[in-house]
Amino acid sequence: MDRSPSLFTSKKFVFFGATFCCLLWGSAYPAIKNGYQLFNISPDDIPSKMVFAGYRFLLAGLVLLLFALASGKAIGRLKKGQYQQIAILGLTQTALQYVFFYIGLAYTTGVKGSIMNATGTFFSVLLAHYLYKNDRLTLNKIIGCALGFVGVMVVNVGSDLMDFNFSLLGEGSVVLAAFILSAASIYGKRISQTMDTTVMTGYQLAIGGLVLTLGGYLFVFGLGQ
Repeated sequence: MDRSPSLFTSKKFVFFGATFCCLLWGSAYPAIKNGYQLFNISPDDIPSKMVFAGYRFLLAGLVLLLFALASGKAIGRLKKGQYQQIAILGLTQTALQYVFFYIGLAYTTGVKGSIMNATGTFFSVLLAHYLYKNDRLTLNKIIGCALGFVGVMVVNVGSDLMDFNFSLLGEGSVVLAAFILSAASIYGKRISQTMDTTVMTGYQLAIGGLVLTLGGYLFVFGLGQ
């Protein structure tokens, strides 16, 4: 019996789908900045940033798990070692990464934060070169990374072309978050070969969000606020 090609294998669908996802991801930066203003979160209020991030990802993880369950996927039939793998992924890709990301975004603009976070692509290319034999650096990749790095430099140069506006707490934290995300994504790619990606993503978002939420509240109680 002939089977029509899947919609997800169509180049046009993949292109527009990827573009739409990029638009959604890019919209997160101004949304986070607006969220800080809406909830009156000051730049130095680290616990509130952690709780703000935690609720967001905990809810996203639970919704994704419900979606997986509604799709007929088993969300509780993981092997013993897979729970540990998902926990590590959630602690790094969601919790640790977003601690630095939210802190950094509070000390830089949304546009600059979005561009600086794109440095994660450079880290992914470099890490993949050393971790995967079939994903080595090529001349085109090197040229692409070089052009991208120049673009990041241009964004951080002031109007007088001599003032390099880069702060460790702002842009530095965003770059560190990008590196953590790159390393965690490579780890996630490896463990996704043995489990459903929707279930894996749902669990790691929920675990990371829960850690961020609890960490933020514990920080508040520890400070006696």
